[in-house]
Amino acid sequence: MSGKQWADVFLSGLPAIMQQDFKSYLAFCIGDSVQEEVLPSTFPQEQRINEIVLGLQTVRIKAQQLFKQYEDTLQKHYSSYHSSLSNAISTYLAYAESSIAQYGNSLLNNSSGAKFKTALLSIFSGKHKQIKQTRIELKNRIALVRSAHVQKNYIEHQYNDHLETTDLSIYINNIEELRQKVAAWRAQYPHTISNYLSNINDHHFHAELSELKAQIAPLLQKMDSIEHMLIADYNIVPTIPVTDINGLIEAVPYLTERVTFQLRYFNNFRDYYAARSDAYRSLQDSFDDIESNQLTGNITNGVFLPYINLQTARELCYKIQHTIATFNEYMSDFRIYHEWKSFFLSVDEAQQKLITRISIHLKDHWADAFECWYLYWILTTNEPLELPKSDYPLQQYQQHKQEFNQAQLNSIIALWTEKQADAVGDFKARGQNINSLFNKKGAKGMRRNSLRTIVNREFELFTDFFPVLLVNPSVCSSILPLQEGIFDVVIFDEASQLRLEDTYAALIRGKAKIVSGDKHQMAPSSYFEGSGALLDPIDDETEDSEDEFSDRTVLQAAQLNLADSESLLGYAVDKGFVESYLKVHYRSKHPYLIDFSNHAFYGNRLMPVPAKEHYTPIEYLQIDGLYEGQVNKQEALKVVELLQQIMKDTKDRIPSVGVATFNIYQRNLILEELSAARQHDIVFDSFMAQAGDSFFVKNLENIQGDERDIIILSTTFGRKADGSFTQNFGPIIQGKGHRMLNVIITRARSKVYVCTSFPQEYVGQYPNLIQQKGNKGRGIMYAYFTYAKAVSEGNDELRKGILQLLSQYCSDRLYEPAEFSLGSESPFEDEVFERLAQHIGADRLEQQHSVGGFRIDIVVKSKTSHKPLIAIECDGAKYHNSPEAYAWDNFRQEQLEKYGFIFHRIWSIKWWDDVDGELRQLLDFIRQQDEEEATLKKHVHIATRVNINDN
Repeated sequence: MSGKQWADVFLSGLPAIMQQDFKSYLAFCIGDSVQEEVLPSTFPQEQRINEIVLGLQTVRIKAQQLFKQYEDTLQKHYSSYHSSLSNAISTYLAYAESSIAQYGNSLLNNSSGAKFKTALLSIFSGKHKQIKQTRIELKNRIALVRSAHVQKNYIEHQYNDHLETTDLSIYINNIEELRQKVAAWRAQYPHTISNYLSNINDHHFHAELSELKAQIAPLLQKMDSIEHMLIADYNIVPTIPVTDINGLIEAVPYLTERVTFQLRYFNNFRDYYAARSDAYRSLQDSFDDIESNQLTGNITNGVFLPYINLQTARELCYKIQHTIATFNEYMSDFRIYHEWKSFFLSVDEAQQKLITRISIHLKDHWADAFECWYLYWILTTNEPLELPKSDYPLQQYQQHKQEFNQAQLNSIIALWTEKQADAVGDFKARGQNINSLFNKKGAKGMRRNSLRTIVNREFELFTDFFPVLLVNPSVCSSILPLQEGIFDVVIFDEASQLRLEDTYAALIRGKAKIVSGDKHQMAPSSYFEGSGALLDPIDDETEDSEDEFSDRTVLQAAQLNLADSESLLGYAVDKGFVESYLKVHYRSKHPYLIDFSNHAFYGNRLMPVPAKEHYTPIEYLQIDGLYEGQVNKQEALKVVELLQQIMKDTKDRIPSVGVATFNIYQRNLILEELSAARQHDIVFDSFMAQAGDSFFVKNLENIQGDERDIIILSTTFGRKADGSFTQNFGPIIQGKGHRMLNVIITRARSKVYVCTSFPQEYVGQYPNLIQQKGNKGRGIMYAYFTYAKAVSEGNDELRKGILQLLSQYCSDRLYEPAEFSLGSESPFEDEVFERLAQHIGADRLEQQHSVGGFRIDIVVKSKTSHKPLIAIECDGAKYHNSPEAYAWDNFRQEQLEKYGFIFHRIWSIKWWDDVDGELRQLLDFIRQQDEEEATLKKHVHIATRVNINDN
């Protein structure tokens, strides 16, 4: 098909408005011109179609959001009314039932005789005085039910409390009748909601939800304008008229598909234009090849002049024929060159390359060339075979890992399915019956078998079906046979909180014992009983010495009576259990939440995951309230204010919140103030009711094992009315009390608020206190307050200084941390950095970039936002040390990719073989990411502009 024929076919089915975009380029397509013009990245109508598609998608999303908001609001509207009325009814009936239970059915006798008797006896008897009052209340409290009922007119009901009766039960029966009506209405109102949702328009909308109703008309008007545009310009007609939100949501996918289909014309045109361009270029290349061929010399010089169209090109071909004839006249001089070329072509490819290189470059440099070859040969000969040369081994590891995980799951399922089938077969073969064992139906005259009976009678059958049992130590002792090694594995969690005498019987039931706990957290609560559990801090300001597990010598551990271990975890350590440590810390959503404990107690061995967004994870609030009567009123009020603000700022879900205090009296005060605030603020009360068990207020010794999104810490202590400040903080600064501090500051997943009245002149003493006594006592507590203040105020220099001090005095360092060291890991990494900096600038690069607890060899920052974007990994010493390096590096990459990093790996062997090639690939990769980021930003800008126009 010629270019002219193609153009006629292409334009035949094209809307007129789109034909305008292609007219100026058709001459090139049909051959009237071979001067290529650069096509626009986006044609005007192509951009307009994309904007229409975006507009359709935007209006549909808004319609779907309106639908969902309307549905949620209807549900909330009806359920709120139902809840309010049901609570009022239940309260009334509960009052009636409890009163009857207390005073008997005679309470309901309201005859004149009964009233006279009660009135007479009430003179002498408090009980009869209460009966008299209760009869009055049974009638008067109906008003509370009526008040909740008449809020809406959904349920018809006639009350009878205007009647005077001798039998008060008619009032109760009347409210009971209302309760049944409410239950029937509750079953019906979901159908009412469905009816409202079936046809959402201005004429079919709930009368009390006018705010949402106002959103309908703009959406339908926007949709109508888009439809008119599609019909007028692109001849795209909707299949159904759009008269409501439901029809809008249904119509958009069809219109989107139809209008998107128009984009194929632009892609087809680009493809054909590119093909014609390649054809013209190939023709020109053919001419250039003939003219530049060394065999032709200068014979064809000037023959192939530039041509403007295909007709001119044909004329040049005639000139080529004339040139060939000219070549024939000089064939006699070609023989010598032919003999040389014949020899050159007779040798293999490697020899040809060598001859060519020698002839061009190495006539005077043979010694240097040989030395270069020799060194390369030595490196190649001694290269370890196991060194990675590409991403393939890492990709192979990832694939094998996935296959192994699936195979392992299948194997486990098959194994236990077979074991369960065999167990049932053996059980039935012994003449037993499953229903008899479990006595599921509780046959007449027979009690169901207890769980203890079932487990003891058929332990193997039970564990074949329930191979994993989750029980506490006391339940374990009461229902499971006391037999050593009956389980393959016994696992204890929070072992630092478990007493040995409570758990030893469970421990011996396992062949293998796994004890999980944290020696830097609190021991069983009895450890703190001698100090009054922070209720009444002692006056002595001394700080007891602390004997950590790690401080014991081998001789001390051997001499220790194991029965005296403070916890199960202590017993396991003293007994010599093999110890392994947590490496990656997942709870905290920001590294700053765990950094303090990591440096102070864990020797900086924990690796926190990076923060997904930038925010302040710790807020330090200096309250300076007075400490009177063992409470701090101002701090309690600030805690309640924070709670109100947190609930007010809630968007998608209510965060879980925990409040921790330094004594039980402060806890009680906060609960009192919180109750008062809830009574005065209905919205706040509703939020707190929804929070439910996810909210708590506890004093420090009761908080271990809990974790919440937000922790509010009320430090309670402060100056007294006379201005004095006594540093009597109880067990938290004595002995192993720093474990309490470690527990409380690591409970938060997202954020910590520190509400304190500690004077700054005392808090600032932490460096001297830590240097004197290490990371314990008042020093470590004051250090945390200063750390929290530094994080809150963004004082990064002070924050890092505190962490360095804590690391220096940490008594549990398994290795020397390299956190504050600078510099790269290898000369290879330095070379990559220097070569890359020459091309894109050192300001876009950073070596050994820290992300949470991870480090990246080199990061390339975004061109626009200057935030780290590309992670460049150089295979350094870690890849040469162990075959497990792949596993860790794969895990690290998976974690960092969740935070938006794009990985590119450079292998030292490939770099050595071809530095320029590897650098070129790296630059191409960076350029590709820059272009994709710029394109994405452009699309976001267009989308934002369309949204602005829509509004």
